[in-house]
Amino acid sequence: MLFPLLLCSCASGDGVLPGASMRFAPTTQPADIDAHRVLHANATAALFNARCLDGSNGGFYFRPASSAAAKNKWKFHFQGGAWCADAGSCAARSRTSLGSSKAWGRTLGAKAVSGLMSASVNATGQDVGNPFGSWNFVWLAYCDGSSQTSDRADPWLVDDGTGSGNNVTLHLRGRALLDAHLHELEARYGFLSEAEEVILSGTSAGGMSAFLHASFVKSQLRAPGARLVAVPDAGFWWDVPRYGYPSGSPSMWTQRMTQAIAPDVWNATLRGGLAVCLAAPPGGGALANCYTQPYAYAFLDVPTFVVQSLVDPANIGFCWNPLGCQIAGNTPGNCNATSSPTLADFAAFSDSMKGNITAAQAQFGSRDGHFLTSCNQHEETCTQLDWWGITIGTQTMNSTFYTWYTQGGSAVGSSAVDVAWPGDGSCGSWRHGAC
Repeated sequence: MLFPLLLCSCASGDGVLPGASMRFAPTTQPADIDAHRVLHANATAALFNARCLDGSNGGFYFRPASSAAAKNKWKFHFQGGAWCADAGSCAARSRTSLGSSKAWGRTLGAKAVSGLMSASVNATGQDVGNPFGSWNFVWLAYCDGSSQTSDRADPWLVDDGTGSGNNVTLHLRGRALLDAHLHELEARYGFLSEAEEVILSGTSAGGMSAFLHASFVKSQLRAPGARLVAVPDAGFWWDVPRYGYPSGSPSMWTQRMTQAIAPDVWNATLRGGLAVCLAAPPGGGALANCYTQPYAYAFLDVPTFVVQSLVDPANIGFCWNPLGCQIAGNTPGNCNATSSPTLADFAAFSDSMKGNITAAQAQFGSRDGHFLTSCNQHEETCTQLDWWGITIGTQTMNSTFYTWYTQGGSAVGSSAVDVAWPGDGSCGSWRHGAC
């Protein structure tokens, strides 16, 4: 079973929003703003038995800090790309760049210079550049299909799914890949021993990674007083009741995550603060709850800034799963007051997600922050016109995150919640950030 990867249904590229100014124009750029591929050394892959699904070496993309002042500051991003939860979908995935490193390009390209990943530099936090643009940047390329949780010791021999009758060997080694990433980052760049500030972000399945692994990565930092914050984007996967099913029915998320994390598929594990969850899972004792954000959030022991659309089409489709009408961007699409679901049903879904996120954060007082939009799109931190262009009142993601990071969660402007869908007209026309 392949967990859905929503594709953009619009024209490619970053167009200018109607009425939007070019506030995101860079002020200062380093000589090389791209990020370059670093594959794990063979010795590292062997040390951890760290393999992509197809057995190839994993890796990441890296751009060094562009100033001496930022040499110990890091932006650390988990790539998104859905999940695979059974032999057939994992076999299919192993033939793509989300299950193999064989076709990865030498540089990351546009994804390295967009949104929070941008290399444009601005020290004030105003919307004319990225106040974190001079930092070291790492993009953790995703090739395990499990948000870096799988820990299946032996290779998995399965039908290759092509109808040829041949088999393929799969490697479910997501946990080992994360260990190999950290090992290589330390060996090459001194990340674990020298990093003083780390912004750990992720989108979609990578947003789930940010939720699940931020605590563990923080525990591995060695510099005295090292600070790490998490920025999960489109990663609040939850057990909302499936549309049209009786109250109390098992949620789609719980059912599919239960299937995926099982010993005979991912054999999933968690570390850091989340390991405590596995010892005594909340919400009825299901292990899947430790991979479900309303429950797992309680074990997240790092400051966290949640970026989430409250009408995220991937979240709607995968967790809620209405099979009738669909809203389309800022328009009702084929939904109305009497359709199935109704526009009121979408509003109720949005309110419920907002309540789950704010309740999860409330248990930590003013530690955390959020930017909750009403944009009908998936992933919002990795394009210029989202990070700088989506507005809630007078706040952008850039300004809100900067305020939270520099002043804390009790500061005015450190969180923002959008007006009800369709928002205030600042949303983009695409539905997938592709990061």
